[in-house]
This record gives sequence, structure tokens and C-alpha cells, in this order.
Amino acid sequence: TISSHLAVLRDAGLVVQRRDGNFRRYRADRAAMEAVLPLLGSSDGKWNTADDIDERSLANAEVQPWASVTVEVQLSRDAAFRAFIDPEQFSEFLGVPVSIDGGRFATELEWGTKVRGAYEVVVPSELIALRWDFEDEVVPLPGRELEGYLRFHEQRNGCRIDVHQAAEDRTQAEFLSVAWSLVFGRLAQWAESGSAARRARRPKRHA
Repeated sequence: TISSHLAVLRDAGLVVQRRDGNFRRYRADRAAMEAVLPLLGSSDGKWNTADDIDERSLANAEVQPWASVTVEVQLSRDAAFRAFIDPEQFSEFLGVPVSIDGGRFATELEWGTKVRGAYEVVVPSELIALRWDFEDEVVPLPGRELEGYLRFHEQRNGCRIDVHQAAEDRTQAEFLSVAWSLVFGRLAQWAESGSAARRARRPKRHA
């Protein structure tokens, strides 16, 4: 029975098996468990709002929705990360020219929407925290920079990328989820086409 349960967990990608003579040793896949553990949480009373904290009146607080989008791509974590910080690779997978200069980035999508922003925090191969906005009046988000967080996770067959994007309301969150799904979808297509692998094999130019 235990072997059957472990086989199910292995097939689901939650544990990794290693042969050791006649034994089969298992360990949890940390990256997979990080994604699953939040779903296992139950109501334990620790999230009950306290009404007797006087200090909270000294701070301004608000609760806002977030858009979360995830994609798995056939790239290493390093390669997936580079695709977002190298303007040539970013332009190649997005399908439109992207400029990145001094941490600031800008592009214009094929239907005319301009996007601009800045990478505020960059932790190589792990995290990009950015602020960005649209420049036109066509989309419902002009005039306010938006906060987003890109996280990169190594997978057995590639990389998982998560974006968590702050929004003002549910309508805005749904709009942003579609926008990020477009970006992630184009990255996945680029990775599957082999363009990223061919780029990685190109000899480096020396000055």
C-alpha cells in the first residue's frame, strides 16, 4: 500500500525516487511542494482579525486583489531568467522590439499599445520585481505604475515562472492576467520552437 501511494506521488512529480541496491529511497521535490503546500492550509484560527490593537490606527492599510499567472517552459531557470533581462532575447520571444537600459524597459506591441517600466529588484535567476504601466488611453490602466513580481523555479523538465501582479479590483486583475498570459504564452512558444536552444549554442563574440 505504501509503495502504491509513493508511486502516485512520484507520478505527480511530488517526490523523487533513487535506487539504492534493493531499496527505493524517496525524497520530496522541494519546488513542487512549495507550490502545493499553500493549497493544503486549513482554517486554524490564526487569521482572525484582532480588534484590540491600538497601534494599527497609526498606519494606513488596504486590501487589494492580485493576478497570478504561471507557465512551465522547456528552458533552464537561468535561460528563462535571461530571456527577461536580455533585450535581444526579450524582443525575440515577445515578437516586438524591447529596449532595456539602466534597468528601465520599454516596448510597443503590434497593435500600438506602449509599455514602459523599471526593474526595481533583480536577484539573478530567482526574482525580478518591477513597476510598469501602459502609455495610451486604449487600455483601462493609464497613468499609474503597477507592481509585479516574477519568480523562477527550477523544474525537472525545465522552469516554472510565476508572476504576482497587484491590481485595484477584480476587473483590473482579470485584464492583467490576460496580459501576462500573452507574455508567458509567447515565451513558451519560443522555447518550444528551439530558438532559445539555438541562441544558447551560438559562439560568444569577443571584442
